[in-house]
Amino acid sequence: EISDAAYRYQCQLEKQEKIVVGVNGYTMAESNPIPILKIDEQVEKKQVAALSEVKRSRDSNQVERALRRVERVAHDGGNLMECFIEAVKVYCTMGEIIQVLRGVFGEYRDPAML
Repeated sequence: EISDAAYRYQCQLEKQEKIVVGVNGYTMAESNPIPILKIDEQVEKKQVAALSEVKRSRDSNQVERALRRVERVAHDGGNLMECFIEAVKVYCTMGEIIQVLRGVFGEYRDPAML
């Protein structure tokens, strides 16, 4: 339904049945370049080092237990919020939690893109 609605909306824009200021109507002749955020390489290295330190210093047994609980509750269809809070408190990363959820629920693929 989402992809169908997006397609209908795009068609309306292209046929100018729907006007969006700055997109398909009332646009400016001149364009101002949009500044692109560039992360300094040193900042990236610092963040990676900090994450490595967190992973090294945390209790891996607690992390495994928390991730297994997330997986179990997700599989059973329960409320995951309490599990997320518990997992974060023992320093599970967002990536680790999301990886567990991907294992249970899979990853959405837009049928139009297949």
